[in-house]
Amino acid sequence: MDHFAKLAATYDILIDWPTRLARERPFFAGLIGSGDSVLDVGCGTGHHCRMFAELGATVLGIDPSAPMLEQAHSLTEGDNPRFQAGGLGDIALLGGQFDLITIIGNTLSYVSGAAMLARTLRGAYRALTPGGRLVTQTINYDRLLLAGNITFPLIARQHEGADYLYLREYRLLKKRAEFTVQRLNNASGGSYEVERSTHYPIGSARLMAMAQRTGFSKVEIFGDYECGEFKAGSSGSIIMIAVK
Repeated sequence: MDHFAKLAATYDILIDWPTRLARERPFFAGLIGSGDSVLDVGCGTGHHCRMFAELGATVLGIDPSAPMLEQAHSLTEGDNPRFQAGGLGDIALLGGQFDLITIIGNTLSYVSGAAMLARTLRGAYRALTPGGRLVTQTINYDRLLLAGNITFPLIARQHEGADYLYLREYRLLKKRAEFTVQRLNNASGGSYEVERSTHYPIGSARLMAMAQRTGFSKVEIFGDYECGEFKAGSSGSIIMIAVK
């Protein structure tokens, strides 16, 4: 099931891309050199891919959602970045050619469980050049595992004269995390939609241990894109940099 089929049309309204990319750009600028080859897994509408290309990289973005890829193509000029269909299970098929692989925007949590997480990390390891780096970013699932649920602040946006409201919530359900997005807008008479998806809540300790077992020579965990100290109870993200 494509959980992003309905969301694709309004995804770029939900995300404040100029603010987000301005915050994250220095982090990635420190990792990307001119001429580097970058793979972005779960590229969505391609905003990170275009930023990586601006930083001098040759970029491939893959995503399993056809509507997301259609948006990515429509927003991109030229042949860098490139986009193609693919997901977490396809990384190993692209082996040995990337200096940097990114699995960000909570994409990694779409694995079905520990076995698929291990396969994904092994696939990324094989797809990297010697000394290449894997960067993953998810929400701070340690916090969810401690609290049981996380409700994010209401997001209000205006687009083409219409108002959009987004409410996002995570709930811990046994060994899974249910992610709910409620969307309300007054465009074309108005609509209200609810989209639910199930994620695998990956804690920081498990992620680091599995990356080390995969063979990565250096693994670091941070709490934000400023490389701040990770704090289980308060950090917004789990960001991992793993070096092959």
